Amino acid sequence: MTEVYIATVLLAVTFLLLCWVVTQYQIYVDTHSMEELLKKPSMSARIQTWQRMFAETLRNVRYSRQEELKEENKTTFLFGVKHDSRKERSRMAGRAR
Repeated sequence: MTEVYIATVLLAVTFLLLCWVVTQYQIYVDTHSMEELLKKPSMSARIQTWQRMFAETLRNVRYSRQEELKEENKTTFLFGVKHDSRKERSRMAGRAR
């Protein structure tokens, strides 16, 4: 009779162990699904995004600096060179007459 109890306990423990292994496998598969890996951006995509953000930031800084100069001096400078040339000034003076 004790052999029957031992066999039943071993069968129950084996069944519970099997259920635990299957559950752990399902949890692993759900957390490491291919869809998640495909949605996750690659390193090269991240680098391109960072470069694009950096370039956009530089453009925004340049534009805001131009706006500050325009407000202060009423003229615009581009890379430190004043935009209005002598020819343009003489042409504008001709219109004012």
